[in-house]
Formats: sequence, structure tokens, C-alpha cells
Amino acid sequence: MKKFSEFKVGDEFFSTCSISEKELAEYLKFSRIKNAFLEDTQNTKQKLVSGRA
Repeated sequence: MKKFSEFKVGDEFFSTCSISEKELAEYLKFSRIKNAFLEDTQNTKQKLVSGRA
């Protein structure tokens, strides 16, 4: 794996992340601006998530 400082213009990478229901609930309590949607693929419903999109 490369360090960030080793990347050059044109290099590509990908990453993945996931958050638990508990982490999402804590984040929603912490954040006050709700302007993006988080798709809940397990229950096929959408939840409002704070942040900028």
C-alpha cells in the first residue's frame, strides 16, 4: 500500500468504509445540519444524514 505522499497526479485508488447503526445514531445526534440522504439498503428506506453533499 502506498503512503499518501507517494501518490502522483493520475494515480488512482479506492477505499471502502462502513458505519454501524450505533455510529450513525451518534453522528446524527452530534451533527445539526441535515442535507444528504443515506440509503439503508438492508431495509430499503432512506435516512437523513448530516453533512455536505
